[in-house]
Amino acid sequence: KRLIFILFYHNGWFYLSRNFVLQKVGDIDWLINKFNFKNIGDVIDELVFINVDRERPSVFDDIFFRDIEKLLENVYVPFTIGGGISSIDEVNKCFNFGCDKVLFSTAFYNNIELLDYTRNKYGNQALLINIDYKNINNEKRVFHNNGKDDVDNLVNYLQKVVEFSPGEICLTCIDNDGTGFGYDSALIELVKDINIP
Repeated sequence: KRLIFILFYHNGWFYLSRNFVLQKVGDIDWLINKFNFKNIGDVIDELVFINVDRERPSVFDDIFFRDIEKLLENVYVPFTIGGGISSIDEVNKCFNFGCDKVLFSTAFYNNIELLDYTRNKYGNQALLINIDYKNINNEKRVFHNNGKDDVDNLVNYLQKVVEFSPGEICLTCIDNDGTGFGYDSALIELVKDINIP
């Protein structure tokens, strides 16, 4: 089994997500103390940090890496960084910091050159493509821009992602996100024959 713990981060704070609406829950010290975070590595297999800060030019500044470094103290699990990565400099910063993978979402749609750079330099296994989708009129539709922009049918989009052959694919159902009601079970049948993790 792989238990993956996802954290949403913005400017020193961590958030919960429900249907892609974010709620601030606590800062770095709150998270360390509330969850006894130094022991989290004993029960999870992987960590994913998603920077939900939408300010530019870069959301991956010294504060972000300082906070992640503090959180990872005495936590020894593979980790992924994502959330609006949009430049070669940001990709290299993430890997130089020590992450095992980077997560892309919108960049697959509008900056495929950045994904090519990433896999050519760091390998396919270091590339995770995230797909956010909603169920609209009995059709699964892919959305970008935090669930605002409808871009494609999920089956079509997923086929393009599989052909690109990333190391992993992450599928997020916006309808079920953070609700506690479980998975979109219909998705399991749709993806069962895909040979990418």
